Amino acid sequence: MHHRKTYPLGSSQRTVKPSRGTFCDSRGAFALSLLLSGLLVGCAGSQKGGSSPNPPPATTEPPAASATPVASPARDKPVELSLRIDALSASKGALSLQPGDSLRSGDQIAISVTVDQPAYVYIAVASSSEPAKLVFPKSGDQQVQPGQVLRIPGNAEKWIPLDFKIGEDDIFAYAAVRPIPSAELLNLISADAEAAKKSFAKRAAKSASKPVAKPAPKPTKAGKPGPSPAAEEPGGLSANSRGLTISDEDTETEAAPAPPAHISAKRFFLIHK
Repeated sequence: MHHRKTYPLGSSQRTVKPSRGTFCDSRGAFALSLLLSGLLVGCAGSQKGGSSPNPPPATTEPPAASATPVASPARDKPVELSLRIDALSASKGALSLQPGDSLRSGDQIAISVTVDQPAYVYIAVASSSEPAKLVFPKSGDQQVQPGQVLRIPGNAEKWIPLDFKIGEDDIFAYAAVRPIPSAELLNLISADAEAAKKSFAKRAAKSASKPVAKPAPKPTKAGKPGPSPAAEEPGGLSANSRGLTISDEDTETEAAPAPPAHISAKRFFLIHK
């Protein structure tokens, strides 16, 4: 059985169908509203906190200079250097020489050096007739320890014989905490050798100007001994002491140039008769 729907009188039945264009417009408006909402949310996110996703790198200021000054490195303590010359003399036997002592050809010497701290040592010899030369070390640089006696020759049984060229022999020793450059060492030796030659010339001239001592007169009485040989020798020297004389180093030695502050130097001269 079918029911029929009735409408009140005066009203007309009207069926409304949505048009295609109206549906499409509403759907487009909805999509547009979604797009605008996304843009607004994105802008709000980018402005949140007022910072960009990649902040610029932070700059660091250089550290302020320290008010405390940096201490400079301490200077090297000068080396305390000692130089000794020992001799074997045909007339005096074994002895330790003093500057200005005399030896004869055939006598022998040995050079000994000590230092108070680890130091590089150099030894040179010169004479009035020969140029200066380095005798230690033979090559390179060699350090000597405190308490160690550096002897030239190294063998205690050996000595350096004096040749037959008379005049003056000079010995120079140098020591420094650090190796001395070759050029600087050569300048030191040359300056000392030149000063030694001037000293030798000055002493030779002074010796030549001295009057020769006359021998004492012999006694006239018979039976009494004549004067001793010592009285006839210039300066009262005897045959035993003639080979060992001491000259006045203060007045007869040419002043050698002072070495640099970081180098210690010792100079020694002996008369070779």
